[in-house]
Amino acid sequence: MPSLPEVNYLVEGATDAAIARTLIRVGGATPGIERVMGGKSKFVADLPKYNAAAVHYPWLAIRDMDHDATCAPTLRNLNLPIVSELMCFRIAVREAEAWLMADREAFASAMGVRLAHVPAQPESLADPKQTIVNLARKSRKRAVKLGLVPEPGAGISIGPEYAAWMIEFAQSQWEPLRAAANGTAPSLSRTLQAVKRLVRAAKQKYDTH
Repeated sequence: MPSLPEVNYLVEGATDAAIARTLIRVGGATPGIERVMGGKSKFVADLPKYNAAAVHYPWLAIRDMDHDATCAPTLRNLNLPIVSELMCFRIAVREAEAWLMADREAFASAMGVRLAHVPAQPESLADPKQTIVNLARKSRKRAVKLGLVPEPGAGISIGPEYAAWMIEFAQSQWEPLRAAANGTAPSLSRTLQAVKRLVRAAKQKYDTH
């Protein structure tokens, strides 16, 4: 058996996948099978299938809370009332981008804005994506403005390089332990602990087989 267990992951989109990979590595495991659902409707519909698979193999599933419930536990219970032994189902409040912003110094540096402009309580934001676009408008970096801010009249809320920029940040600069340490992203802190529990459970299960 490998020294590190593999943890598979189920997410809504590509940015969430990059976040999941980083969380799995920080939790002491290796990213395994990736399943990107392309939206929360497909995610919710397929979640029970992957929960069934999590009887035998570890899975991390992450979805955004958005405005679908008043709190994360309510939404978790609604989407998946019974959770398998090796399923770690977590809710990002309100969007996973809030977890990235919680690493404030790194995010400000990458974005090219003053630290004071990065929200101190990112999980309280109603629309983290829009907040990031608005931050990009203030950026000192031309590439950030061009990539993350949509052109006037484009009819879209984010720029053409938004997803690519977020993925790169999540994989190369984001430190979730540092982000969680400042206490501004409680759902991230709880997710890190849950991932560590999942890795321990996976190691125990593998060691007994």
